[in-house]
Amino acid sequence: MKFWRVIGVILLALIGGCTVSPRRQAEAYIAREEYGKALQAYLAYLEPHVRDGRRYLYYDPEVVTGVAVVYWHTKRYGEAVRVLRLVTERTPTYGKAYFYMGMCHEALEQMDRALDAYGHYVSVPRGDGYRETMRGRLDWLVRQKIAQEVREAIAGENRLSIATIPENTVAVLYFYNMTDNPRWGPLQKGLAEMMITDLAQVNQIRVVERLRVQKLIEEMNLSMTALMDEMRAPQMGKLLGARTLVKGSYMIEPDLKIELNAGTVDIAMSRLPAFSTFDGELAQLFVLEKNIVLRVLSDLGISLTPEQRERIMRIPTKNFKAFMSYCYGLDALDLGNFDLAQHYFQEA
Repeated sequence: MKFWRVIGVILLALIGGCTVSPRRQAEAYIAREEYGKALQAYLAYLEPHVRDGRRYLYYDPEVVTGVAVVYWHTKRYGEAVRVLRLVTERTPTYGKAYFYMGMCHEALEQMDRALDAYGHYVSVPRGDGYRETMRGRLDWLVRQKIAQEVREAIAGENRLSIATIPENTVAVLYFYNMTDNPRWGPLQKGLAEMMITDLAQVNQIRVVERLRVQKLIEEMNLSMTALMDEMRAPQMGKLLGARTLVKGSYMIEPDLKIELNAGTVDIAMSRLPAFSTFDGELAQLFVLEKNIVLRVLSDLGISLTPEQRERIMRIPTKNFKAFMSYCYGLDALDLGNFDLAQHYFQEA
């Protein structure tokens, strides 16, 4: 009887009193692509036996996952998923099982299920080597999904209508860096991410994720000057699915003073936005950003509850150097340099 059928029969009868570690021989068979021998070796370690007229297997998450890995290599993805589900239900912190479940769903072109599998990295202990692999795979899939959605929006732009975009949708565009120093370029991404996080605290609006803005810039090869072009606002809004765009610029002086200009654009209206100026010391950026968010919400006609205001006004760090490392990490991530991104995120 095939292993997955045996598993189905004894699902409620698995016992955990005896665990048997897989031997290197089974993995050696996989390395040599001798999958039949690898499967036999794993089954031998699980010791199928009959007791009181019922069939049992000893349970070991590593060995059972090994069986699923063999199925994955032999493209028996559905069977692999069924086996892996036993592991994730019984040992919900075992990263390798979630990783291969995600890989199987990818092979089956079930991307939403793959995203769900990789999303379980949060329940995997930090010492598990598969945690960061799952997280990286999740990020890559999300980026691919959003890029595809953006490409489809661009291809079908003529069919998009401003009238169909909900009025409560908001996108934060990158602020234009007016300094001559490229050191401050990545700040535009961190600032956008920070504003998006704060605006997302308000359930009356739906905020477009920063990654969608990034992918639109990449797909259309847009310059920052193009993003600031008021004539492009309706097009940007339609492609992002946002009725309101938040845009602006920043200037950082040599004495580390910053001036931010920000405003909102309703893409259904022909009038130009009214920009407001927010200035102070660079170290006060976090407070200035909160003031911009409050102004945006005021422009949208939203009255905050005390709880919403409290959540928005929280400042997660006052360490500007840490925040700049985070900005550099976002920039490296967008460029596909994951090792450098990880370095900056750890530094942050």
